[in-house]
Amino acid sequence: MMSDLVTLKLGGQIHGGWTEVAIESSLTSVSDSFTVSITDLYPGQQASFAVAAGNPCSLAIGDTTLITGYVNDVDISYDAASHRVTLRGRDKTGDLVDSSALVSGVGAWNGVSVMTIASQLLAPFGISVSSTVPDTAKVLAGHALQMGETVWECLDRAIRQYGVMAMADGNGNVVLTRPGEGGALAEARLGANILAATAAFSERETFRDYYVLGQFPGGSDAYSDPRVTSGASAQASDPNVTRYRPLIVQVECNTSDMTFLPTRAAWEAAYRSGKGRRFTVTVAGWRDVNGALYLPNTMIRLEDDILGCHETLLVVSVKLTLSDAGQLTELVLCRKEAFLPAPLTSLPPYENATTGVAP
Repeated sequence: MMSDLVTLKLGGQIHGGWTEVAIESSLTSVSDSFTVSITDLYPGQQASFAVAAGNPCSLAIGDTTLITGYVNDVDISYDAASHRVTLRGRDKTGDLVDSSALVSGVGAWNGVSVMTIASQLLAPFGISVSSTVPDTAKVLAGHALQMGETVWECLDRAIRQYGVMAMADGNGNVVLTRPGEGGALAEARLGANILAATAAFSERETFRDYYVLGQFPGGSDAYSDPRVTSGASAQASDPNVTRYRPLIVQVECNTSDMTFLPTRAAWEAAYRSGKGRRFTVTVAGWRDVNGALYLPNTMIRLEDDILGCHETLLVVSVKLTLSDAGQLTELVLCRKEAFLPAPLTSLPPYENATTGVAP
């Protein structure tokens, strides 16, 4: 039987026996986080252990290391009856989210790949980058730092042009990947392992027609009507939006090579459509029936008549918790196509949220 013991390695020592645990990871955040607490004393340990904010650490469930990074916060409290320690921390990649982008001697890149840009941005932090996506080795004609932006903001603008995601790999480094490459989980089913669930459907940020413009629109009419511009532009549509709702998107990079614009337009339409239809499911335990830990970027089958969903969906984020209620997992799910640079015309209409049948 696989172990679900949560351990935190600090200064070469392993600490366990945590009475409360929360571990969060998501495709929309490059840094995973944890909170662990212990009340009273763990058998065999001293009344306190040396730990300070900023200490390196690694967190594991059983033999699987999930986070390699630093302790961000230390809270210690006691009274006559108990002694409590709470530690909060993040992956090393949390520094990318907080810190400004400074690359010595580089204000802009020309004729290099996204992998090269990522490597130069991450190198000062001692963080390496790998990729499962061949597109990241292709040359990006131009990308420039924007004053005051963080490392993650700069990197995200670059990889977004290819519809690529950046994730922490559990060992303190970054991997560039595409959705669903983490494998498949067993199903979440109403009446079986689902304890609670919600569905959120919104049209606020979705549009029928998306027009993506480059830095060189090539005509004074481009900003008032991108359909008549002679410059660099691309268009994508969302078949699930039936009324007239156009959106113009200006790309972030400074380059005259706009060959990536169709990919960016397709990504914009798919991502916004996916954000408008998400499910949150709570299940018992941290593993599926096959013993696999619930992790983001995996696929899971959702069977739920109440939510009106019978689809294989992408796990966007995972929150593993331990409390008096036991081990629970909260999963946020959406269609994989929401993170793919593919035209939405290949998608069927969404199912009706109430009846579970196509409208």
